Amino acid sequence: MIKIHPERRNITPERAVRILKKHGEKISLKEARLMLDLMYNFAILAANQVLSDERMPELWSDVRQNELEEQYQEKKRRMGKGRT
Repeated sequence: MIKIHPERRNITPERAVRILKKHGEKISLKEARLMLDLMYNFAILAANQVLSDERMPELWSDVRQNELEEQYQEKKRRMGKGRT
């Protein structure tokens, strides 16, 4: 499993406390550390699950196909406007 070193995390417990305080929630630094550990662990689990999914290549090809279709339709719309 992937581990994120504490120094590489973007949100510090102090910053989490300030953000939550701004939105009316009060938590201690200890609670903020636990909350951030839980959130980072969930993120790692989710990323590992997605990356290990055998269907990923076909899911990404579907996403890419949709992007290409949208680009084609947009180009068609722009070309039609220029002709009128």
